[in-house]
Amino acid sequence: LQLQCREEAVGPLVSQLVDDWSQAMRQSIDFRCNISAETLVWVDGVRLRQILANLLNNAIRHGSPPVAVELSRVGAAVCIS
Repeated sequence: LQLQCREEAVGPLVSQLVDDWSQAMRQSIDFRCNISAETLVWVDGVRLRQILANLLNNAIRHGSPPVAVELSRVGAAVCIS
């Protein structure tokens, strides 16, 4: 697996993915972003989208509503929960 990392604004990336999944699954997903929208992270955006899509799919199909996604800063890292 070859990662293609670059700096990317993580807030808009996750927000768009949550919106897409919320519409596709016809279920509301609570999105809380406790970081600046301009916060850049070193990430492979394609792989991050795949990982989050899998997690959202599992949460929607096997969890109980409401599904929530939160972005926060933990030290020098950004935490997606």
